[in-house]
Formats: sequence, structure tokens, C-alpha cells
Amino acid sequence: PVYEWARLRTFADLGLLALGVLYTLYLARPVLVPMLLALFLRMLFTPATRALRRYGVPYGVGAAAVVVGLSAVLGLGAYSLSGPLTTWVARLPATATQIERKIRDIRAPLAKVRRAVDAVDNLANLGGGSASRMVVSRPGLGAMLVTGTPKLVFDLVIVLALLYFLLASGDVFLNKLVHVLQHEADKRRAVHIARSMERQMVRYLVTKTVINGALGVVVAGTTYAMDMPDPALWGFMVALLNYMPYLGAAVSAVVLGGVALVTFPEPGHALLVSGAFIVLATVEGQLITPAVLGQRLALNPVVIFVAMVTWGWIWGVVGVLLAVPITVSAKIICDHVSSLRHLGEFLGR
Repeated sequence: PVYEWARLRTFADLGLLALGVLYTLYLARPVLVPMLLALFLRMLFTPATRALRRYGVPYGVGAAAVVVGLSAVLGLGAYSLSGPLTTWVARLPATATQIERKIRDIRAPLAKVRRAVDAVDNLANLGGGSASRMVVSRPGLGAMLVTGTPKLVFDLVIVLALLYFLLASGDVFLNKLVHVLQHEADKRRAVHIARSMERQMVRYLVTKTVINGALGVVVAGTTYAMDMPDPALWGFMVALLNYMPYLGAAVSAVVLGGVALVTFPEPGHALLVSGAFIVLATVEGQLITPAVLGQRLALNPVVIFVAMVTWGWIWGVVGVLLAVPITVSAKIICDHVSSLRHLGEFLGR
């Protein structure tokens, strides 16, 4: 009985610890999310600063060049896409009505069933009298975007500032770790593990970003060839959402199909656009990405889904976007720590 009580108490302590960690992650979102974004961006742009360093450019100057270039690209992209995005957001209620009307036309053979359901509803209303209806006014999506823009800009400035300091520091943190360790063997092992983890993470982030960008360009070209409006916007959307496996492709297919449904008179065009994207996403997800990244960094689909649900629950949409990079980082760490290799095997495919 004493042993069982001790085990039960241990499980309870672990449960409380897990709840405390989750609650802390939720409360620390304004601090942790910019830090993680800056850390992943640092890994993404580390090859550029090191290449500049080999040509004699100091880390601080190289970091400034990277941050200025990234800011220019983001500013140009925001300026180019803000107009189409604002237009589609303003048209969202009318677009939803158009989609509903076209879907109703497609489902015309089920009109009799709908009329029967309406008749039952009318009988129920007659029996129960008129019910009062409460209308709750909510801010529109456009108003939410306007009010959220200053916070987004502030968070972006924080991320870029952190990115600059991380890139400008170079290998300072690794050198400090090596200096703290006492034995020469431990120093060599720490450098080997740190370099190996960094190489794998850089490879994953750079490869995934290049593949997503290429997929976005192909989707933009495909939608342009199909006479879809604002192809650059849809290419950017696909490239961004493709960081979310499975869910990103599903959302992109639905959005592209909905836009095609309100753009073209025939519903078949919507199926054609969605089908073309599904083919492209399947080729990318099942052939190109596994062939380029290999099986070493492949994750278990169940682990990916659980990670996206968990981080999305804690941090919202940003958590869903960061779920896979966080899980890949955890797998790389587990693969390089002997006591955690079994967990790394579990996270892998």
C-alpha cells in the first residue's frame, strides 16, 4: 500500500508539473513566441552571416545586412499584398453569401428534403409561439485586422531586434559553454553536439523554406494561368500555410476552391483549381520533401497532429505554425543525447 501510494503521488506531482508548464507557456506567450521566432530565423540566416564572415565582414555588420534585407523584403511584400488582402477581407461577407448561393444551386436535387425540413420547423414554431432572438454584434474581420496591426508591427520589431543580437553574437554562447566545461573531452563533445544539431536544424529550416517558396511560386503561376484574381496573394498564402503539414494544405485547398467558386460561373472551375493544388501539394509532400530532407528528420504523423493541436491550443495560430519546427528541434536534441534516443525514435516516422 505504501509503494502504491508513493507511485500515485509521483503521478500526481508529474500531472501538476505538466499543468504548471502548460500554464506558464500560455502566460509567457508574449515573450516566448518572439524569442522562438527570432531563434529559428537565426538558424535560417546563420549560413549567410558565416559566409560574410569568411570574407572578412564582422558578425555585427553581417547581422545588420541580414536584418535590413529581411525588413525590406517583408515591407515590400506587405505593401504589395496589403491591397488585395484588404479587398478580399472587405468582400468576405458578400463572398460567403455567393459561395452559399452556389452551393445551394449545386445541391438543388435535395430541394425536396430541405422543404420538408422547413415544414417541420414551421410546425415547431407554430406550436411553440414566436421566440425572441438576441443579436450579438461582433467586430468584423476588417476591424480586427486594423486593431491588430499595431501589435503585429510591434511584435515584428521585437523579433527583428532579437534576430540582430543573436546573429551579431556569432558563437559567443557556444564559446562560453566550452569555457565553463572542465574536461577537454566534454568540451569536444559539446562542440560536436552543438554543431551537429545546428547543421540539421539549419538544413531543415532552409530546405523547408525553399520548398515552400517554390510551391508558392508554382501555385501563383498556376492560378495566374487559370485566370484567378490576385495569384501572388494565393501563392504567399500557400507558402506560409505549408509550414503546417496536412492542415495547411487543407485550408489552402478550401480557400482556393472558394475563391474559384465566386470567380468563375461554372462550379467545375472550383474543382479544377482545388484539384490542381491538391496534385501540387501531394507531389511536394509525398515526393519532393521526403526526397530532399530524407527519413532522418521525418516525424510521426500522429506526433505532428498532436503537436499542432497542443501548441495551437497554447499559442493560437502562431503555435500551429511553430509546432513542427519545435518538434523537429526536440527530435534532433533527443537523437544527440544518449538517454533520450528512445524518445527520438518515438518522435520519428
